[in-house]
Amino acid sequence: MSADKIKEKVGDFQDEAEETAQSMKERALEWQRTATDGVVTFAKTTDTYVHDNPWPAIGMTALFAFALGLLIGTRRG
Repeated sequence: MSADKIKEKVGDFQDEAEETAQSMKERALEWQRTATDGVVTFAKTTDTYVHDNPWPAIGMTALFAFALGLLIGTRRG
């Protein structure tokens, strides 16, 4: 195999690797956009729920904090 053929093969491989890297980057950005959209939607929904139902939200938060405190307390002891 001549040096020119080797250079050509290396160039082809490099081009293919760059295309694959670009494709993976675009896919990762799309996943990031999807995740961000989901988090924003969840935050807006939660905000609306808490404003419409403040006392149940306070109660759920207190219950969660109490349960978390129990879990942390039993692990230390």
